[in-house]
Amino acid sequence: MGEHAGKTMNGDDYYSQKEEALLQNKNIDDWSGIIENELAKKYNSVYVHGEKHYIKDNGELFRLDGFIAPLYGFILVISDSIEAAERYDEIDLCQFPILDYDTPEDILSEILVEVE
Repeated sequence: MGEHAGKTMNGDDYYSQKEEALLQNKNIDDWSGIIENELAKKYNSVYVHGEKHYIKDNGELFRLDGFIAPLYGFILVISDSIEAAERYDEIDLCQFPILDYDTPEDILSEILVEVE
């Protein structure tokens, strides 16, 4: 096992989700860039509290956050308006663990299903 591997409760070695993803060449920063570029082609955006939010046709906003631990992947956060986003009033949260997908395009497809 790698030098950063931890131990389960019964003493077995394990890799964190991040370590396992990196072993599979699934880097969250690389995937984020690909997904964000595609979202930018489809949606206008606005920054709220320094975070990029995409604007849906109905006025709802959504953003994609990267998350490192314990989940190594993305979280989709949806707000029903700019005002709601300013209050951090989030109406939906969806998780996309990077290990569950083969490509960033696979995650993008599921994100688009969630937001449309």
